[in-house]
Amino acid sequence: MKLNRLGICCARLLWAATVTWVSTAIPTVAGASFHHKLEFLGPGDTVVMAEAVVNRGSFQKRTIYSRLGLVQVITAADIKAMPVRTLNEVLQYAAGIDLRQRGPNGVQADLQMQGSTFDQVLLLVNGVKMSDPQTGHHQLNLSISPEVIERIEIVKGAAAHMYGVNAMAGVVNIITKTGTHRKKTMPFVEGVGRSSKSPEPSTFFSTQQGIGSKVNPSGGARSSLLPEENYYRAQSYRFLQQFETEQLTAWYGAEVDYGNGYRPNTAFQQIRANAGIHGQKELKPGIRLDQQLTAGMIKNQFGANGFYAAPRDSSSYEFVNTLWAGWSANISGSPLGDILFSFGGRSNQDRYIFNQFNPSFYQNFHSTSVVNPMIEYSYRFRMALMIKAAVEYRKEMISSTNLGDRYREFWGKRLELVWYPLKPETLNSVADDPKQDLQIAAGLYQMNNSVLGTVLYPGGSLLYRYKKHFFTSRWGTGQRLPTFTDLYYKDPVNLSNPNLKTESSVYYDAGYRWNRGKWNVQTNAFRRDNSQLIDRVKDSLSAPWIPINAVGLRVQGWDIGFQYQTDYRFLNRDMYLRVGSSYSRLEALRGEPVGNQISQYAVSFLPQQWINSVVVGLANCQLSVYHRMVERAGSITVQLPSGTNTTYHLWDAKFSANGKIGLSKNTSSRYGISHQIQLPVSVWVQIQNISNTLYRDFASIPLLPRWVTVGLQVAL
Repeated sequence: MKLNRLGICCARLLWAATVTWVSTAIPTVAGASFHHKLEFLGPGDTVVMAEAVVNRGSFQKRTIYSRLGLVQVITAADIKAMPVRTLNEVLQYAAGIDLRQRGPNGVQADLQMQGSTFDQVLLLVNGVKMSDPQTGHHQLNLSISPEVIERIEIVKGAAAHMYGVNAMAGVVNIITKTGTHRKKTMPFVEGVGRSSKSPEPSTFFSTQQGIGSKVNPSGGARSSLLPEENYYRAQSYRFLQQFETEQLTAWYGAEVDYGNGYRPNTAFQQIRANAGIHGQKELKPGIRLDQQLTAGMIKNQFGANGFYAAPRDSSSYEFVNTLWAGWSANISGSPLGDILFSFGGRSNQDRYIFNQFNPSFYQNFHSTSVVNPMIEYSYRFRMALMIKAAVEYRKEMISSTNLGDRYREFWGKRLELVWYPLKPETLNSVADDPKQDLQIAAGLYQMNNSVLGTVLYPGGSLLYRYKKHFFTSRWGTGQRLPTFTDLYYKDPVNLSNPNLKTESSVYYDAGYRWNRGKWNVQTNAFRRDNSQLIDRVKDSLSAPWIPINAVGLRVQGWDIGFQYQTDYRFLNRDMYLRVGSSYSRLEALRGEPVGNQISQYAVSFLPQQWINSVVVGLANCQLSVYHRMVERAGSITVQLPSGTNTTYHLWDAKFSANGKIGLSKNTSSRYGISHQIQLPVSVWVQIQNISNTLYRDFASIPLLPRWVTVGLQVAL
């Protein structure tokens, strides 16, 4: 209770200070009304068409129809049903995403989408850019765990006209919880038949214990293993506290994860902490202020056997610590327009030791910092036309024992027009027509840099709905900046190239979706033309990697998927069923062959990906089964050991049950009144890689075999 009061006091002080500063600049406007409330505050706010609102309490993945076209949404309920422990594992079940992992528990992974490379997908947390200017491989070194995620929004395709730098192949925006947003109740039962319980516990503690057999139990840093070391063990302890006042909702959480590794030199330790505050206040009649502040940190250390220079790096070790924060304030309701202020920052420290038993032989220290303030103005005309203009500044700095002390600055300017021609009276009336909607959007992003000069990135979309049929078409442009590692990194197995140019792409897609009752069917086709791709190549396995601007690469493909969800009664109990399936097919056409050179990034993709899921719930129990079929192609097939399958099937399952534990206490023996304090409890068992399939995302790294996790969560 003392900890809760302290958190509320700190949140109130921060909120009051900001409101005082902002309210002094807002004039009173009589008769003004609220325009809208953003789902999240950041440069990628979502404008939705009819039937596009995300149902957060539903297991069904909804599709947001924004000016970015189809936006796939994974809700908190979806995540709870998945057999996952980390954010990386959640993204593995998203259609079109290639999550290439190097180790257990999300120690390091690359996020790719629709045949892209690792650093061409922009990752956001509540609108704060998580781009890693050092190497690109640490973008997913996040403090975010599945328990604190409200939803994940996935935009496929180039979107620089909306998000700026590095949105070359797509955008993933992780939106965290903002607090309970519900009437406060206590887990308390009085007498018989009277109870009250919050739909989502405001405080919980959870623990997970995992075990599985090891891969390749010899070699690497340890030549042999003791009998008790033949099993991979991992532990996790997590805590989350949520609270609210009349104007504020807030949360904070912490977790510790560690494991002994599933193969030699893959042990890991992780400490995460996160906090968030969200508040709303009416500054003047009709004018409202929405604010959000989130921050997080992670201390991550792990054995990096085979991560970068296999097989010579079997004894390597790495420490990666990341600290990030984001603040946004949206002032809406003024007849002069809406204003959004935002500020994001990220700091990352990376220490890499080539041989942990002889650190002085070779090691690197890198420290990067990024600041990214932005201001956005939007105005809505009566003729169903909205205009948006934004200016942002971004500065990236690095201090490194290998790369030196360097920095670069960028200015970005964005202009966007959104038009609803079928309903010219008012913008908000677009969603009122039960028969049809039409939205036309166009945008332009201008990037300025002292080295690159001025570059323009246009884009646009056309969205049309007729009853339950949705049609979308979109085109966009994007770019990816060379990382400091691409430009300047040198070591015995890597060479530098300070003359690298910016990657660029042009993207087109067209999609269709039909949604009726329990059914949801959608399909999409796309083409992305890439030019000046940055790839690392070498002539043989023993040669050093050299970064170059490779020739152009065209990636094209299509996907189709459906979901069915129903509720019914079974044995006088409520039961629900959800079945989903998605299939995608890609083709990569390289402009010119590069002879027999081995490519590290540009030509590694998934020609086929098939994801299936079945979720069944009965009373307080739930069973979910997931299947993934993945086919890998490109340079990885050249590097794989002989006999390794390039197409594999993975099966995962999770069973969970909810209940209560209570303690009765007689508070009045005279009247016979008894009270019972009840704590909601959830237990689960999940099995990943049920068939014990040997598979690889990178040629030198076999990934986790079958392993079982048992978890317990208690709401306090």
